[in-house]
Amino acid sequence: DSIFMADLEKMYLQHCRKQADITIGLLPKKNTSRYGTVQLAEDDRFTGFYEKKTNGSGLINTGVYVFHHAFFKHLNLSGNFSLEKDVFEIFAAHAGFYAYREHAYFIDIGLPDDYRKAQNDLPKFFL
Repeated sequence: DSIFMADLEKMYLQHCRKQADITIGLLPKKNTSRYGTVQLAEDDRFTGFYEKKTNGSGLINTGVYVFHHAFFKHLNLSGNFSLEKDVFEIFAAHAGFYAYREHAYFIDIGLPDDYRKAQNDLPKFFL
């Protein structure tokens, strides 16, 4: 339910360079209350992930990911699970999770006003 106009090729190349388990697209935001936020080490490796628990400014989870398939083979996930709560929050500090930061167009269309805004904004990218 979000749109992030990230450069996916650059994100993938960074993922490969870092030999990451998961690379998560991040964007700086002044109000993070609607989004998952992260703590990062100096090398952009995750040290913590917090799903919709913080206010103020920070880096938010855009919902755009690159995964290394082998990471999931070792997890005991069955049935329904939350990627953010059952994977990111638990494993972020213990695995090769890295940030991909980009200042690109982002909108969460989960609210009616933002959905309408996206309908007006998106044609500008494709015309």
